[in-house]
Amino acid sequence: MQKILLRFVQPAVISATSVLTSVPFKDRSKVTGAEATAYIKNHEKELGCRLQQFYSEVREYYVAACTYMVSKFPYDDPLLINAQVLDITKWTESSFLQVKYFSVRFECLKPTDCSMDELEDEFLAYQVAVLPETIQTEQRIDVT
Repeated sequence: MQKILLRFVQPAVISATSVLTSVPFKDRSKVTGAEATAYIKNHEKELGCRLQQFYSEVREYYVAACTYMVSKFPYDDPLLINAQVLDITKWTESSFLQVKYFSVRFECLKPTDCSMDELEDEFLAYQVAVLPETIQTEQRIDVT
């Protein structure tokens, strides 16, 4: 969604919004389009009176794409939000609440002889552990 937003919304507006789905992409005053502007300047004679229609249709396309993404994609799904804890590159940024979310939602993940306090102790030890270079630099199979 960020890549689409960058095509027609000012980067400062995107950066100023902490939640990507809250970017005011329907606000015409926040629109940008350096590539489109350059294209239009180079093809001004060809476009002629259709220029306003061109701007409007391009903008409608991007707004429709972002509106669809906001309404259909699971941006606020707690499972996806808490899944950050599984990313080894973000082990120091994660919190035990994320681990707790998974252990409560999927009880089979929590060892039967382990209390929540013991699980938290293990998580905190993991966060301060010095991980071997090979673990930190290993290519993930879910990333190309």
